[in-house]
Amino acid sequence: MLPSLFRPLLLFVTLTLSACFEITFSHSLSPDEVYDVLITSHAPNSQGGSTTQISATVFLPDNYADGEPYPLVIHSHTWGGSRLSREDFFGLFPGNASNVDGDSLFYYLESEIARLRAAGYAVISHDLRGFGRGDDGDFGSADGSHALAPEFEIEDGKAILNWAVQNLNVQLDSAGDPRVALIGSSFGGAFSTMLALADTRVDAIVTSAGWFNLTQSLAPNGVLKKRWLAAVCEKIIDGDGAELSASVFRACNQTSFSFSRELTDAPAAASGFLRHGPAMYAALGREPNVDALILHSSRDTLFNLSEALSLFDYLQTGGQVNLLTHEAGHSLTTFYPHRDSESLGSAFCGQFDALQSIVTWLDWRMRDGPSPGLPPICLSLTNTEGVYLSHSPNAFPSWQVSVPLSLVRGDRHHTDFHATREALFVPLSESIASHSALAGSPIARLNVRPAPGNHDPSSASRNRAAVFVGIGLERNGQLQLIDNQITPVLDASDDQPQTIELAAIAEALQPGDRVGLLLFGRHHLFESPETLQRTASRNWEGNLASVFGTVDLPISQHRVTRR
Repeated sequence: MLPSLFRPLLLFVTLTLSACFEITFSHSLSPDEVYDVLITSHAPNSQGGSTTQISATVFLPDNYADGEPYPLVIHSHTWGGSRLSREDFFGLFPGNASNVDGDSLFYYLESEIARLRAAGYAVISHDLRGFGRGDDGDFGSADGSHALAPEFEIEDGKAILNWAVQNLNVQLDSAGDPRVALIGSSFGGAFSTMLALADTRVDAIVTSAGWFNLTQSLAPNGVLKKRWLAAVCEKIIDGDGAELSASVFRACNQTSFSFSRELTDAPAAASGFLRHGPAMYAALGREPNVDALILHSSRDTLFNLSEALSLFDYLQTGGQVNLLTHEAGHSLTTFYPHRDSESLGSAFCGQFDALQSIVTWLDWRMRDGPSPGLPPICLSLTNTEGVYLSHSPNAFPSWQVSVPLSLVRGDRHHTDFHATREALFVPLSESIASHSALAGSPIARLNVRPAPGNHDPSSASRNRAAVFVGIGLERNGQLQLIDNQITPVLDASDDQPQTIELAAIAEALQPGDRVGLLLFGRHHLFESPETLQRTASRNWEGNLASVFGTVDLPISQHRVTRR
């Protein structure tokens, strides 16, 4: 079943695209070509069982009856979603990057499964633990979600690989080693990456809108991203009927408390599911050995561009890795349309179509097909512009913003619609003189201290204060927050300047632009929504902080390409 996040889009998308795109099947799929299976994982479950049943649907390519082995793709769904069933499959309409309009990205990414099967790949789509309840006439996979714990979900993934070797006519690289790629978005993208790091049989992955370090995504620099945590822990679970394991449920409860605002207020999350992700393998010294196509959005407020760049830097040490960013992704407008004004766009990076690159890239890596011609990194600057890079971009001291001693107040933030009007704007000393690219992670060296009158409502920490930092662009008298990205900086216990990498951004600059910092006393991403407490947005209302220091910006003269 399609993820609960995107069901409202399904009817509109289906009606719109049915006239434009059609997957042509040689005949209707027979029971031999698509069927449901239960795969036994030898990882235990929360109910005390020593094994766990994983629900999956198998889609064989049209030529399966010819007796020729075929490559395999394992598809993993988003958080709150479920596997693709036979019925779901016939509701897929692959499109292209221009069809994407913000949140519809995830529908079109799912639809690429139909294109992959038509191209000759077998596909296994499975329910991750805790998901798929009540869908497709079954109860989904057993147990509650452990949010990608290596000892649970990742072991399940190994079991799926074992089942495929034993039961399908999959191409083999060697005995017991299938020719297999993994594909997934968001939660499914992180699962795919983690399974590839845990099982060397995986040849390639296509991961979209996933994460590298979940702690840094949901609690950047120790500050809980409350509004997204509410969406992750409450809205999708309540709406989809999914089940959480006891440990993840306890962690979600702690992040949902009305007073919680810092990671120290949620120790079960800090020591639990927030540790799960590719970064945990990197910390253990695991050397990657897999090819990867990383698709990501520069405007994603759940998993920002820094996550994709970190994943690229890690994986490229052990395989062919391409990073292609675009303007669509996770947006809180899905959950709080009356509150947030996060703008999204299409799925192009310059001339490259993120959707249509998937099959051509997999054919290149899995079947020795022609190269799709992707650069190592393509960063989308706008819906029509991109910049091609050979490595992750750097910030430069020559583009340094000096922040004089300033005071930010949480009680000055009153609206989510025009937040930039309520921030301090500290620009570069000079305007931009020529066309250039602002692409990468700014490097901040800031001294943040609680000011007299600061109030921290949480009981698990001392009287903490914070500054919420974004990069602002003033053009033609209009000030905007670039790519919707905000990074919190807490005060340091030793009152010393902290060197912090701010959220990566990507924007095309024009002559006359003024670029600088936006300093907030609080920001809605880090406030509780109405679903969590009767009086919303008060976690940081008592915040009163002083700040001074410098920030280096990643501005360069890279050649910008346009379509």
